[in-house]
Amino acid sequence: MTREWDNDAAFLAWRTTEESEKGIELNVSGVEHSDSLIWRERRVFRCSRERSGGKWNYVCTTQSGRKIKSKKTGCRCCLTIKKYQHTETILGKYKEEHDHTIGDPNLRFTRLSDETKTLVMDMVHLGIDANIIMRVAITYSFHFRADGSR
Repeated sequence: MTREWDNDAAFLAWRTTEESEKGIELNVSGVEHSDSLIWRERRVFRCSRERSGGKWNYVCTTQSGRKIKSKKTGCRCCLTIKKYQHTETILGKYKEEHDHTIGDPNLRFTRLSDETKTLVMDMVHLGIDANIIMRVAITYSFHFRADGSR
């Protein structure tokens, strides 16, 4: 483990900053709990452009193609954290290489909360410049997410 955070709040602040600066989204893809005396919980986060795993049982019954292509690229970015029994310190390992562009070009592939969508629609109806809307929406979305209520 090459990264360390003092507690959950410090980790959440770091994650929010990382997502905001790089225009990415790190989603929980697995949680494992342990009865061990050493660690109590392990979480794996993956870039939202990675498939979540598991078997895909869907069989296409029509010959028409997808109108919207999948955003999934198989991105190898992965963050693993462990929480320990007798301390609030969180240790982590972060493989931050992406196989897609990050930053502003990647924002179209990230999810917005319903509250952020409402804010954007209100700003559009008021005739606010698109560049200002983007800055406000990104800031609001990541702030709202850091608050824990997405």
